[in-house]
Amino acid sequence: MDHKGALMISLENVNPDLRARIERMLLLSNYMLWVKSAWRSRKEQEGLYALYLAGGTLAAKPGTSNHERGLAVDVACNWEQNELRKSLAKQLGLITPVKGEPWHMELDPKRKPLPPLEIPVLAKSARIVAPVMFNATILPENEDTVIRKEVHIPSLDDKGNGWIDSDIAFDRFINCVICGPAPDRDTYDWANIYWSTNNTNGKARIEFEGGKPNQPLDVVLWGWGE
Repeated sequence: MDHKGALMISLENVNPDLRARIERMLLLSNYMLWVKSAWRSRKEQEGLYALYLAGGTLAAKPGTSNHERGLAVDVACNWEQNELRKSLAKQLGLITPVKGEPWHMELDPKRKPLPPLEIPVLAKSARIVAPVMFNATILPENEDTVIRKEVHIPSLDDKGNGWIDSDIAFDRFINCVICGPAPDRDTYDWANIYWSTNNTNGKARIEFEGGKPNQPLDVVLWGWGE
C-alpha cells in the first residue's frame, strides 16, 4: 500500500510564531509528540464538516476554523505522553481552547517571546535530519540511516488488540506512530490505542491494545539503521 502522501503533515501556511513553538515542542519531547493536522484549505474543512454532520468527529463549520487561518495545530501523542504535551504547551505559550481536544494547540494571547534554543553540546555531536514523515529524528554522528517502515495490519482481534513482529532490532527501535487505516485517518479515533514493545528473538515486537475490534490499522515504525 503506497500512502506516503497521506502521512506527510506539513507546517506550511501556519503562523510563523505558532510554527516555531510547535517545532520547539516536538524537539523538547524528543519527537515523542507529532503533528496530526495543521493548516487546512477551505475544501478540506468542508469535507471534515460534512463527516461531522454525518455523525463523525467534531469539526468546525467551514470559514470558522482556526486551522483554515493557520492559527491552530493538532499535536498528537500516545496516552502516556499526555502530561508531557500539557506541560510543554504551558511552557511554550500555547493553549488548548477547544474543550475535549487536548491536542488542539493555539497561541496564548499572554505568551512571552520564545527564547533562543541553546544546545551547544548537541550542535557539536549530532545532526538533525528533517523533515521526515510525522517525526524528525536526532541522529548521532556515527549513525548514517534511520529505518522507516509502513505497516498495514489487516485486522485487529475482536477486542481491538494485535501485534507486529518487525525486523528492527529491539535495542535499535525508536518509535511507533499510529496512523489509523487509510483513507479514514483524519476521523479515526486512535487516541485510546496503547502500544508497547517486547524483545522477540532480538527483534522488536509491537503490541497494540484499545483499537477498533476487527478493523485494520496502519502504523509507521522507526529504528536506527544497522
